[in-house]
Amino acid sequence: MPLLEIKNIHKRYRMKNQNQSLINSLSGIFKKNHSNHPSLHALGGVSFEIQENESVGLVGESGCGKSTLVKAICRLTDINEGEIFLNGVDISAITPNKFGHTSHRSQIQVVFQDSHESLNPRYTAFQCIADPLKNILHIRDKTQLENKINELADMVSFPRELLHRLPHQLSGGQKARINIARAIAVSPRLLILDEPTSALDVSIQAVILKLLVKLRKELNMSYLFVSHDLNVVRMLCDKIIVMYMGKVVETGDAKTLYYKPAHPYTNALISSIPSINKTNRVILDGEISSPIDPDPNVCRFSGRCPKSVNQCQIEQPLLHEISSQHFVACHFVDP
Repeated sequence: MPLLEIKNIHKRYRMKNQNQSLINSLSGIFKKNHSNHPSLHALGGVSFEIQENESVGLVGESGCGKSTLVKAICRLTDINEGEIFLNGVDISAITPNKFGHTSHRSQIQVVFQDSHESLNPRYTAFQCIADPLKNILHIRDKTQLENKINELADMVSFPRELLHRLPHQLSGGQKARINIARAIAVSPRLLILDEPTSALDVSIQAVILKLLVKLRKELNMSYLFVSHDLNVVRMLCDKIIVMYMGKVVETGDAKTLYYKPAHPYTNALISSIPSINKTNRVILDGEISSPIDPDPNVCRFSGRCPKSVNQCQIEQPLLHEISSQHFVACHFVDP
């Protein structure tokens, strides 16, 4: 049984009436038919699995639905269709308001992108780490709480003598360690990492990534690593999921996707990685499709795809296996 199983989830945001004139204009520009109540399709049938002690990378450009997917998995937002199973339990049936009061809450934790903004400026480092211990594990004994926080500080290599400091008195790397310590405090089985090193210096990034690798081995956690840095994803993850406009377009072993990308969009992402020897960079021209009530029969990447033909305008490609555990949604990739 997989630790996390996502089955064909959809998330649509209904556009507000006061924006109707803007919606009509956008619909005309993108040549899309619109109803009286158009919707923005953030997720359009996403499915994947995460196994025990597996690290999965989630990549794609801004606006592809990564953040919406993370919110759905953490039950911070509801979904319109589909199912989310955590260790065999359908947590999508639990409303976001009730999920925080269930025993499943401790099994999924998040390390947010901005380590400074995600910390309460009025809380010391000690209080930040103590917060989930009090509210989720209901630890009230002061001695037990202090011992646990000191243990967590040691695990993330955060100096105990700095636990009394406020976030603005800490460096970026120290705040990142506090965020990680707070996330692992309740012993989660799945840790979602939302670009945890993007705001850090390169030298500090390497240290934090090594810490994450060490913690995963020590605590037997699974990771969902959301990032724009494909080099980091390749080194940290066992499997990679590539998303484009709310859909999974390719998924497979990290090494396979990095060296043998099959989907044109994945190939473009890989080619964009800076390298002094790279001469075959793929430039995506054309227009981005509208996410407002997109045609279900049209490939969402067809407007920018260098291989696009008439078939792409009348038949949306489905994910199909081209090799062992390597799936691609493209008409031009055969097994």
